[in-house]
Amino acid sequence: MNCRDAQDLIPLQAAGAAVQEDSAQLEAHLQQCPHCRELMGDFTQVAAQLAIAATPTPVPAVLREALDWRIDQSLTQLPPLKMPSQTSRMGFIMALAASIALLVAVGMSLYIQHLQKTEIHGLHQLLAFSENQNRKVMAHEATVVTGWENRVHLLQSRVQQANEVIKMLKVPHLQMASLAGAGKQPSAFGRLLWDQHAKMWKFCATDLKRLQADKTYELWWITPASKKIPAGTFNVDETGFAMFTPTIPSGMKLSHTVTAAVTIEPAGGDMQPQGPVELIGKL
Repeated sequence: MNCRDAQDLIPLQAAGAAVQEDSAQLEAHLQQCPHCRELMGDFTQVAAQLAIAATPTPVPAVLREALDWRIDQSLTQLPPLKMPSQTSRMGFIMALAASIALLVAVGMSLYIQHLQKTEIHGLHQLLAFSENQNRKVMAHEATVVTGWENRVHLLQSRVQQANEVIKMLKVPHLQMASLAGAGKQPSAFGRLLWDQHAKMWKFCATDLKRLQADKTYELWWITPASKKIPAGTFNVDETGFAMFTPTIPSGMKLSHTVTAAVTIEPAGGDMQPQGPVELIGKL
C-alpha cells in the first residue's frame, strides 16, 4: 500500500468505518511511514472531538423494536449489500463531520449571543442603580443647600429688622409698651414701639407657637369704649419670632388709654376678634 491509498483510508480508519482487510494493510503501512502516522493521529483527534461535541440521542424502545422487526422481515428480500467504494465512504464521513461542525458552530454562536445579552442586561442594571444613587445624593445635597439658603434669608431678615429697631431707638419721642402672654402661651410676649410725631411704629413678638396654614395671628387696638380695630395680621418664623408694621387708623392716637391684643384668627384675618387672646397689654 502506498501513501495515496493510505491517505484515502485514514479518515475511514479514524471514524472506525474501514473494513478489516483495508485496516490491516493500513496498519502495516503506518508502521513504516511517519508522515501517514502523523496524519492518522490528526484524524483520530478530530474524530474524538466530534464524538464529544455530538450529544447522542437515545432511541425510544418502541422505535427500536419496530426497526428490528422491519429489518428481520426485509433481510430475505433485499439483494446482497454492496460495500460502498472508498470514495463514497469518504464523502459520507466528511459530510457527517461537516454537519456536526455546523451544529457545534451554531450552538456556540447562540451561546455567545446569550452571554452578550446577559452581560448587556447586567450593565444596564448597574447603570440604572448608579443613576438612581446619584439622583438620591443630588436630592439630598439640594435639600441641604435649600436649608442653608433659608437660614441665610432668615438671618438677613433679622438683620434688616434689627436695623429698623435701632433706627427707631434713635428718635427723640419714641414710646414703648409691652404685651404679656395669655391663654395657652403664657411665656410669649410682645413689644410695641412707636413715634407719633415721626409716624413710625413697629410691633415685635417672640415665643409664639407656629400656626397651621388656615390660621394667623392678628393684632387689635381696643379703645376705652371697647371698640376693637384690626391693626394687621402676621405669622411667626420657626423660632416663634415676628416683626411687622401695624396699621393706625387716620386720626387715632396711640396712648395709655388704648389696649393692644393679639388673637388667633382664620387665615387672612377677620373684622372682629373671634379667637382666643394670646398677647395683651396697655400702651
